Amino acid sequence: MYKLPFYLFFVGLFFLSSCEKSPQNSIQLDEDYELKYGQTANFPEGNFTIRFDEVIEDSRCPLCADFDCFWQGRVITKLIVANDTHPTDIKLSTFRLDSMQTAEYQNYLIELKEVNPVPYCHSYIPESDYRIIFSINEL
Repeated sequence: MYKLPFYLFFVGLFFLSSCEKSPQNSIQLDEDYELKYGQTANFPEGNFTIRFDEVIEDSRCPLCADFDCFWQGRVITKLIVANDTHPTDIKLSTFRLDSMQTAEYQNYLIELKEVNPVPYCHSYIPESDYRIIFSINEL
């Protein structure tokens, strides 16, 4: 008589505990924020969202003893920034001498700070493994 509700309670508890917790997806002004490939975050202060959409280029020197690089390389990423009216593609680069390290959107400056993981030897990095760290500051 009491077996069915008891069973349903534990099945429901199992499914709730196995759900992946969604990361904090609200960006705060002047703070570093990590975004996984394909993930979208909300920036309520500017009333827009940012989606990490694509890794266009990753030419960074791999961490490997048998590589001797003549330059550090760079990563170019594409973000989609969207407000209520339309989406905008923004390309950001990790290369310090590149003009694409920051981008202006509305009255804000979006700065790419880091892209992970760093290539290692001859290994391929699937796009789904990429994460970016960026910040949004007022102009």
